Amino acid sequence: MSITSNPVSHCGSQRQTMIEFSTMFSPKKFKKPLNVKAPTDKSLKVPDDTSTNILRDWARHLRDKYKDERYGDDDIFQDPLLLIEWDDVGIMQRNLNNPQNDKSTLVNLIRAQPGCSQFPEDGVPSDCAFAFDKRQNMANALAILATNAWSKHINGVNDVGRVYSILIPKTGKLDVVEEIYVFNL
Repeated sequence: MSITSNPVSHCGSQRQTMIEFSTMFSPKKFKKPLNVKAPTDKSLKVPDDTSTNILRDWARHLRDKYKDERYGDDDIFQDPLLLIEWDDVGIMQRNLNNPQNDKSTLVNLIRAQPGCSQFPEDGVPSDCAFAFDKRQNMANALAILATNAWSKHINGVNDVGRVYSILIPKTGKLDVVEEIYVFNL
């Protein structure tokens, strides 16, 4: 399942290429942007520069934040990142029925959740990357998004977007999980 054929908003820019996943019913395929070997499947798309930079900045931030603490090389930091790749066509299709159904409604809903902090810390906050202080707070935010009826999957209508939870280990590969139950079920 791919949404590369639709215009997709990546933190304010319009791009055609994006992170591409298979669904939960087939193996996950993802080219991770940090110190990871690329998959051999030529059909995979490389994450756009904005998504790659967000992930790289978040990993750098956490590794600097916890450099003096005793984390093992395989330990995962407690601060997860929620990354959303919006499908502007899907949002616009829902907006026709109710003008209040827009991306800013969902962004504000996420930002209002306990434990959500501005990312990046300096400058304009991202509309697609949301930092949390604990995994439980991010899980609660995902549950709130999943109960939002207008952003759920509708047959014949593009999905609102794709949601990924990202956990950063001290070293090595990122732990990236597509949270398909939020917008795509």
